[in-house]
Amino acid sequence: MNQEQIGVSAAAAELASSYMPFARYSEKLIRDFILAATSRLRSLTPVAIDVGAGTGTPARILRDLGYRVVAVDVSTAMLAKLASDNPVLLARIAANANALPLTGRFADLALFVESLHLLKDPEIALDEAIRVTRPGGCILIVDTLREDLRIQVFHKYFPAFFDLDSQRHFSLSELLSMALGRPLRLIYLDTQEFELTFPTAAAMTKFVSSRPFFGLRQLPEDVFVQQLESFAHAVAREFPVGPAISAGRETCVILEVTS
Repeated sequence: MNQEQIGVSAAAAELASSYMPFARYSEKLIRDFILAATSRLRSLTPVAIDVGAGTGTPARILRDLGYRVVAVDVSTAMLAKLASDNPVLLARIAANANALPLTGRFADLALFVESLHLLKDPEIALDEAIRVTRPGGCILIVDTLREDLRIQVFHKYFPAFFDLDSQRHFSLSELLSMALGRPLRLIYLDTQEFELTFPTAAAMTKFVSSRPFFGLRQLPEDVFVQQLESFAHAVAREFPVGPAISAGRETCVILEVTS
């Protein structure tokens, strides 16, 4: 996959269906983070740009909270899936995050939910988000920090996946440093823990076998098959009976656009 892309392209429709079970875990976290940003906005009818909208979890939450939503993703298949689940949106745009086809100071809120780390030039995408966000508006970034990858079972027992994601996920210091020298002010920082629960270890392995994460889809087939087998044995040992649980953390940074 080309890392300039936010979503996947060739296998987007298949990925969308396999990703949905994982996306549901994060709905409460994302909603809480969006509410934290909403409380700081002045507009009564806010406009939000969901950059890297994917299958549409943030877009749907925004819509339910009364936002007018512009969903942006490079994948038309992802946007088609999003449209079928979220018919009432202001717009759906197939575009690259590094060149948003939107006028300046268009939005009250711009979001990167688990998408900024996928970009080849995340700082250019951040500059674009600043350009299209009104002064006093906010940029919301939700991501898994590099230092928190290892606590996920998926990374713990899939070393090739861990190595790949370690190269592109940000540390907290790297994420915060991107605000330096830009018209941005840090107004919110929070990390929340979550658990993703499967009825059995076999169910967790079946989920991983669908390659629900972008990084898993980038692995060579022989590497994936070999490490999937090792993963299955490892989780069966760790969770011999009852539910199989993967812990995780999501960090939210909210930046106010100052000018």
